[in-house]
Amino acid sequence: MEDTKVLLEELLNKLTAKPVYKTIHRIIEGKAKSRGEELKGLYSLAVHICIELEKGNNKFVPLLNDVQGKINKLRADAVTSTEPAAGKTIFGWHTSIDLAGCNENVLSAIKLNEWCAGLVKQLGMKTYGECITPYFGAESEITKGYSLVQLIETSLISGHFSDHYRSAHIDIFSCKPYEGKTALLYTFEFFGGRIENYSNIVRYCN
Repeated sequence: MEDTKVLLEELLNKLTAKPVYKTIHRIIEGKAKSRGEELKGLYSLAVHICIELEKGNNKFVPLLNDVQGKINKLRADAVTSTEPAAGKTIFGWHTSIDLAGCNENVLSAIKLNEWCAGLVKQLGMKTYGECITPYFGAESEITKGYSLVQLIETSLISGHFSDHYRSAHIDIFSCKPYEGKTALLYTFEFFGGRIENYSNIVRYCN
């Protein structure tokens, strides 16, 4: 298997006349003007890789995986502000995560319980009672999948998982501060797939 750096150089040599050529070189040199430019450049690069794959150049698959990983990392770093608004009282912190194209862990109650226990540990929380993972929607291929509820001493972790779409839809609410990005990265590592949505917000009580 060719090194991704070699594959990137080969692909860029084909793109010298394209705007993405200069953008990717700025990214490589750490001189991207903004996170937005970096994301735009990586998405554009991913499109050109897909064009190569359509031509049958499957050797570029590792490069596509590498670029996808960089995109996911940038999206994970794009944390919504959690600074309190002036004159407001914080009641808690709320993280929402949507993953698509997940691995088989979303199909297993045992694995879902394992993920939840690990998340609680990662965030320094304490459980309140047992984690429950009922299986819903079995009458339809599209709706069936597990749901998960775990009370914690400072509030709640919940999740809904689709067998059909191999997707995970997770919410974490806690009156105790925690790092939302830690939850995202741990969850993404456990279930794989791609990050479709991520938000980390403050909840107010006045």
